[in-house]
Amino acid sequence: MDAQRDFAQRVASGVDTSSRHRSPALLAQARALVPLDTLRARAAARVLCAILEPAGATGEGQRPVCHLHDALVHELLAWFKADFFTWVNSPPCCRCGGSTRYRGLSPPTEEETAGLASRVESYECESCSAETRFPRYNHPGVLLRTRRGRCGEWANAFTLVANACGLTARYCLDFSDHVWTEIWAPHLSRWTQADSCEAARDTPLLYEQGWGKRLAYVLAFEAQGPVADVTPRYVISWREALGRRAALPEAWVSQHLEQATQRQIAIAPPRRREAMLQRARADATQLSACVVAGGGALPVVQELPGRQSGAIEWRAARGELGESASARQRRIAIRYSRRVVQRLAAALAKAMTDVQERGEQQ
Repeated sequence: MDAQRDFAQRVASGVDTSSRHRSPALLAQARALVPLDTLRARAAARVLCAILEPAGATGEGQRPVCHLHDALVHELLAWFKADFFTWVNSPPCCRCGGSTRYRGLSPPTEEETAGLASRVESYECESCSAETRFPRYNHPGVLLRTRRGRCGEWANAFTLVANACGLTARYCLDFSDHVWTEIWAPHLSRWTQADSCEAARDTPLLYEQGWGKRLAYVLAFEAQGPVADVTPRYVISWREALGRRAALPEAWVSQHLEQATQRQIAIAPPRRREAMLQRARADATQLSACVVAGGGALPVVQELPGRQSGAIEWRAARGELGESASARQRRIAIRYSRRVVQRLAAALAKAMTDVQERGEQQ
């Protein structure tokens, strides 16, 4: 029951967070902060360069962005990371600007609670001993003002900003303690990963192959829309992922998410409902294909890095620095070889059966 209660609470939290990503007032507030015309111009220039540059000119392991939608997502991620939002390891002293050290948690004030900060970190200045508070705000409107935080704040604010720019974005929650955004690509008819902390786009295996994480549950929340279990897209081996999900029956998980989806769809505006359901059907088909294939995708050709955002000590403590290139290549080669052998064996068995049946017919 504890596992079910924890799962239900996470779903409720994700639904609550995503509910604000379609607020007309917040969308207008975000839209006013984004240099959208500039980003669109940069995106158009990027596509033009990709068309004019000869094949391979972008460098080994880099994919040219040849579609305007993808180019806009690329530029938005780059602007958000470089110019708009700031990562916080430990906040500077509010009195003298010096470095601080973590002291513990403090109860939120009335103002902090209004910004949906259920948790407030307290820091002590190493120079003047003043206390500096770091409220972990969960209201995207407040985050547009503070423009700082860690992955929770980044993904929350970026999902709102992406929707404000006319993109269709949803909030993704990884139970192993990370969050990011997915953006619907109309020209591909699928959801694509967009991690604002890393400025990473459409690299779903970044977390397992690059960071070395072992994912169990990744849920996606569209505002007033479906709640989807998108884990198969982000894992190399679905069989291994299932082993990490043993605490909850899969039938119960599916039923709980379906009930949450129905509640959300019921309150969605009719003009958006059909488009959401079409995206949900396409996504379900693609996720089912991932399950049948055994995982989200074969390991990508380019090397994916370990986590880049955050202090190195913090990333190391979370085990997200990734592996050495040689260790990663060995692990991927083993998994890749097993999957290839399994597929070849199945194809060979089918071919032998076909030959035998033809021989009997003759």
